[in-house]
Amino acid sequence: MQPNEISKVKIIISGFTKTQVEDGLPGLLNEFEQRPWLFNTQAFWDDSINKLVIIVGYEFEVNLEDGAFDEISDCVIANMNFDNKIEFDIQRI
Repeated sequence: MQPNEISKVKIIISGFTKTQVEDGLPGLLNEFEQRPWLFNTQAFWDDSINKLVIIVGYEFEVNLEDGAFDEISDCVIANMNFDNKIEFDIQRI
């Protein structure tokens, strides 16, 4: 990875309803803003797949299995209400 290059991670999360995502999104986005090492962070409900999508950039090479997953899943669990099991699909983009 080159200096100043952003490593992006896309996380697709199933198990939420659209209403749950709309209600929890402000808190989730605020949580991301409190983490200055996250760049170009996006979180939104994707109507085409009925899932929460999060895109996060890191200024360093991130370990998908440990670093990105742990950090983002902690933010999601802390800020979103849910009734069902949620599942995370994480990938580098």
